Amino acid sequence: MIPVLDFSSLIVIILMLLGVSTILICGLLFVRQSIKYSEESRVKWLAFVGLFLIFAAISILLHPVLYILTDSQEYLSYISQGVFIAAMIMLVLYMDRVVYPSSRNIFTIVYIVSEIIFILGVILLHYGVPFLSSGILALIVPLGLVGVGLYMGVLYIKIAIQSQGQARKNAIYVILGGISLAGAYILSGLKPIILAIITGLEGFFLFTAIIAPVLALIGLPLLAKGLDLSL
Repeated sequence: MIPVLDFSSLIVIILMLLGVSTILICGLLFVRQSIKYSEESRVKWLAFVGLFLIFAAISILLHPVLYILTDSQEYLSYISQGVFIAAMIMLVLYMDRVVYPSSRNIFTIVYIVSEIIFILGVILLHYGVPFLSSGILALIVPLGLVGVGLYMGVLYIKIAIQSQGQARKNAIYVILGGISLAGAYILSGLKPIILAIITGLEGFFLFTAIIAPVLALIGLPLLAKGLDLSL
């Protein structure tokens, strides 16, 4: 049953759908560019950035958008988290292969193991086997996002410091775009915000709920600019 939402909540849902659509389109453009210019090694790997954005868009669509519109079905939250871990794997793989190849894909392996643990934990929890509590499962995505943020931030701050001209500008664009997108994802998934959207938005919660999709719309062009996405 779809809950009855007030006008402010409906506007936020529309903004979120707009943000999801924009992220999805941007991800498809990255994949398109990687196929079109596949002979260029760096551009070829941009497909993984595109997949990161596509999976992130699906994750946000599942939770909070469909989670809210389908009367808070808990399974959507778990599927959303699993999809977002897959999104982070795509981004980390790009950084391991293009930005920091000497890592020997160790960070990618760590996130793949995290995905396996999360999926196994959710399945066992569903069948009543206490492998991991729901509280621990809920920490995997936030900790993973912090880890990706630190990894990406350190690499691109290093590039910004050591480079000059356009390379430095591109690194700064990537940093700002990454911060904006991370902020959008975190704010859109906060439980108090989701509850406020369902029960009625006002004041601080209304401001925060609107800021989330706006941050996504700001971060996408910055990321595209920093990674030299040309149509």
